[in-house]
Amino acid sequence: MHRALLYGGEDEFLSAAVPFLQEGLGESDHVLAVVPPMNEIALRDMLGTDMNDVQFINSLDFYLHPVRTIAAYNDVVQGVAPRRLRALAEPNWQGRSALETSEWGRYEAIVNAAFSKSGAQVICPYDRRKISNQVLKGCMRTHPELLEGGYYPAYNNDYTVPEAYNSNVDRETLAAAPAGVDRFLIESADLSPVRAFITERATRRQMSPANLNNLLIAANEVATNAVTHGTPPIELMVWVHDDSLICEVADIGLWHPEDLVGFLPPETANSIGFGLWGARMLVDLIQVRAGFNGTRVRITTAL
Repeated sequence: MHRALLYGGEDEFLSAAVPFLQEGLGESDHVLAVVPPMNEIALRDMLGTDMNDVQFINSLDFYLHPVRTIAAYNDVVQGVAPRRLRALAEPNWQGRSALETSEWGRYEAIVNAAFSKSGAQVICPYDRRKISNQVLKGCMRTHPELLEGGYYPAYNNDYTVPEAYNSNVDRETLAAAPAGVDRFLIESADLSPVRAFITERATRRQMSPANLNNLLIAANEVATNAVTHGTPPIELMVWVHDDSLICEVADIGLWHPEDLVGFLPPETANSIGFGLWGARMLVDLIQVRAGFNGTRVRITTAL
């Protein structure tokens, strides 16, 4: 169960959130409230001694990276099993760029697939006073049921299945690489020259050692996929945008990625998409664009 709670004030928030949490305590669920500090204070006041059985997490610290957040929830789901997870989960939408908002919208969609078999019960509060139209539109497309003005849900006719939502995000146009980017032609399965090429440019721009190490692992995975499955010529481009280093691997092959590949927590290291999942965990963002004009995989890592 994955519902959105659209609220316009503290009373509306509490009228749905409190009975949801209390119901979970009554059913011996593992009850988690990932909310901003002001909502945590309000919940604690209303729950009384019940608050001692609720695990509270500051959402401002928890919702930092979509794929890592899915992994964190997956760890909780597996860690508390066979008990069921019941989560009041309020993502942080403040200060997000349009691109970040798009990726967090994708996260909300993928939650439906990632935890569909776990029995987890989730309500995601959205403060109507603070969210943008982009966030609201995404909310309506990623939650099968809505709560508005109370605890009783209504079916959401705007809901879109995760696979379709994910595909739509990946149809958004990527900005072209700027003129004068550094280019490297990948012509061999030996990727040590690729790693050296990235290292030189990242070091020149004073990327932190930890971020560089993560970038090299992610870029090696992406380049390996291109060499193994792509169609030459295969080119690596590197440039700086704002405070991030961008690495893009492109080839002229037509790739049809499986639905949600690399976004769902893998069961084992042999699971399909394990490498791409790991790469996404390591860097800020990986964007894939595949079509008749070829395949492009763009990696963004903070300097």
